[in-house]
Amino acid sequence: LGRMTIESQYGSTSFRVEEYKRPKFSASFESLAEAYSLGDEIEVQGKAMGFAGNAIDGATVNFRVVREISYPWIPWYYYDRYFPKSGEQQEIAQGEVQTDSEGNFIVKFTATPDLSLDKKNNPAFTFKITADVVDISGETHSASKSIKLGYLGFETSIELPEATDRSEALSLTIDTRNLDGQFQATE
Repeated sequence: LGRMTIESQYGSTSFRVEEYKRPKFSASFESLAEAYSLGDEIEVQGKAMGFAGNAIDGATVNFRVVREISYPWIPWYYYDRYFPKSGEQQEIAQGEVQTDSEGNFIVKFTATPDLSLDKKNNPAFTFKITADVVDISGETHSASKSIKLGYLGFETSIELPEATDRSEALSLTIDTRNLDGQFQATE
């Protein structure tokens, strides 16, 4: 164990050798159970489970929620003049929770939009949640999840055939999805 060097007539390189520590558990976020809108309080459930199938009980979970801004496609020559840069970040929430006896934890935050932005430009907000789960031995594992929300509740796409005969009925497919890409039923 320690710092090692390999040398040859062509040069050398150094590296460190450390003892391998097998991870004992993993952390993850679950899929959202319901649809949310801007301004809603969002609850995201996570889980810390041992690789032996045991729940990680009483672990400390430090979480952080960051909001990023993005816009629909816009020609580049309009972008700098009229819109703030996509990707601007702002911390929305942070905190600490504990895992329960089943290894579950819940991160709660309000999906606050940036009210200084004009709604007519259809900004979308991606809320990036990261959680570091630390068990009683100090082992740490991270989980992350992104939730995309906007003033428009969903995106619609329409599939049309390349060519069609006017005398026949037109066959088309309309697909609606939320901003996270999940199917969204609508009329």
